[in-house]
Amino acid sequence: MDLYVPLVHHCIKDLIDRVPDQEDVVQNVFLDVFRGIANFNADSAFSTWIFRIAKRKAIQHLRHRRRQRRKERRTISIETMKSSKSEEEGQYELCDDKSQERVDVASEVHKWLARLPEKQREAIELSHLQGWKQREIAEKLNLTREAVAQRITRGIDSLKDMASEAQCYANVVGE
Repeated sequence: MDLYVPLVHHCIKDLIDRVPDQEDVVQNVFLDVFRGIANFNADSAFSTWIFRIAKRKAIQHLRHRRRQRRKERRTISIETMKSSKSEEEGQYELCDDKSQERVDVASEVHKWLARLPEKQREAIELSHLQGWKQREIAEKLNLTREAVAQRITRGIDSLKDMASEAQCYANVVGE
């Protein structure tokens, strides 16, 4: 196996920049190799099988990191809104117009979410605000993944309609 470690590193280095992340992926690759050795099909080369596992693990790692970053951005946005609120005035203390605009948009979206049917709102909050996967939501709510996807889609469509109505209103009153 030691023969394949540098080759796996070389295989994934273009996909994953950070060396510690590369090492984690390599370790996961060889864990999968050891776990799945009984399933190895000798019709192909052993190295081909390992490289396919390596590519799959690298892509899984990238997807995981992307989900983490999204979740962190949502958390930071929510925390920024909470921490910028002045306790004595009940108003948001903001540094610039962009921050004010983000708070205004977030406030509107929260109002629109509150207007959604409970089932749609719950699915959207779990999915988009808390970063849950549809499979996890389905398990929690005792639904199929398809039912969860449908609730999310219908809820987002309703939110888009509310946003369009708000934009039309803003255009009419000249905001």
